[in-house]
Amino acid sequence: MRSTDRFCRALLVFFCALCCSAAEAPEVPTLEPDKPIERELAGGQAHEYQIGLEANYYLHVIVDQRGIDVVVMVFDPAGGKLAEVDSPNGAWGPEPVYLLAATTGKYRLRVVSLDKNAAAGKYEAKIVDLRPATDADRARIAALAAVADGDRLQAQGTAESLRNAALAYEKALPLWRAAGDRDRESDTLSSAGHVYWRLGESKRSLEYYQQALPLDRASADRRREPATLHNIGQAYSRVGENQKALEFYQQALTLERAQGEKRGEANTLNNMGGVYSDWGENRKALEYYQQALPLEQAVQDRAAEEATLDGIGFLYRTLGEYQKALEYHQRALLTARAAGDSRGEAYVLVNIGMVYSNLGEKQKALEYYQPALTRFREVGDRRAEAVTVNNIGLAWHEMGENRKALEYYEQALPLRRRPPSPILARLTRIWGTSSRLWSTTCRHCRCGGPWATGAASRPLSAMSARSTWIWATTQRRWSTLSRRWR
Repeated sequence: MRSTDRFCRALLVFFCALCCSAAEAPEVPTLEPDKPIERELAGGQAHEYQIGLEANYYLHVIVDQRGIDVVVMVFDPAGGKLAEVDSPNGAWGPEPVYLLAATTGKYRLRVVSLDKNAAAGKYEAKIVDLRPATDADRARIAALAAVADGDRLQAQGTAESLRNAALAYEKALPLWRAAGDRDRESDTLSSAGHVYWRLGESKRSLEYYQQALPLDRASADRRREPATLHNIGQAYSRVGENQKALEFYQQALTLERAQGEKRGEANTLNNMGGVYSDWGENRKALEYYQQALPLEQAVQDRAAEEATLDGIGFLYRTLGEYQKALEYHQRALLTARAAGDSRGEAYVLVNIGMVYSNLGEKQKALEYYQPALTRFREVGDRRAEAVTVNNIGLAWHEMGENRKALEYYEQALPLRRRPPSPILARLTRIWGTSSRLWSTTCRHCRCGGPWATGAASRPLSAMSARSTWIWATTQRRWSTLSRRWR
């Protein structure tokens, strides 16, 4: 009898605990058509929603970020992950989710902030479309899968993966046409153009951007056209048709100003300045960079501000105005440090060192080269490391310390054996050995050699100065804007 009582009491306790845990479990809200949900989300938090779907139904959800960067995940009724979306648009803008339901049941949508330190922000989740799938919907889902493959392959960054990425994007193009999505077709054309850009096939890149332009002109999203005009301008600049590049930049600039798109306007101004710099019209280039600077400050684009400040410093150095060059480089250095940009800081340190080298203060130059070298080694930037090692060797050589110079040139040898770019290959020919250094360099700058009067106050050479600008601005003129992310 007692054992029966104990069993009954234990069973009662179990059922009470079960009921309590069920009561405490939070109810997962349902996301329904025509009923958007807006909520606040703190860094590190996650919200979940359930969506009832029937088999072969098409779902389109948008999670609109309003001050917090989120990742959106979708799970099937069995708990398997179907999709994860994290567009490169930061804390503002849409995270679109598309789904073709394979089975009937309750699907889950999770909105999560992965950054625990992020400030709280808001988002709105809404069902844009929910209906039986059509052939166009199936084409859309297949196109999205092809684009996802292209993005994954492009991120690998090898020559082989880039070519396979281009094939994936090309596979998506007829699918977008079947789906009737001209904006996505344009985005995929731009992605393919960017891949060929990275492969160095600039003319082919230009072909894809030109195909995207009429689609963007027909789009309701007016921001698309100036972005593509900008890309076309960059492609023309890269194939050496700078006058054509300026024409497209000017078209982009006119639209960006009309739309109040300050970030795009600043980038276009910088690229126009780059064209004039290529032509040797550095005063004109300065005008464009100076126009870009307040726009970058207004939108708080610290990376762009840093690069523009450094670029202005470079131009003043080429003009022989070294104190102004130092002023802008120092401002760039402060901006890089405030942003925690270690790589950018290292580029600026090298440029400051080169100014002091031009001023004949070789020991001062070394004080900037050495910390830059440490940072480049920490981040594995072998290209910049090679240039910096050569600069240090050159400084010691100019101070008459040839043994020390030789030590640094020997350190540079393994970095120079497989130069990562034609520019670095050219630099290694200029800076390759101490025995040939000045005979080679002085044919370029015509300064009369290191012992000529005033030689120390001149730039090392037009080639080395231009190369430093390209690296010091983290290749800003060939920036990631050549692909329009949406």
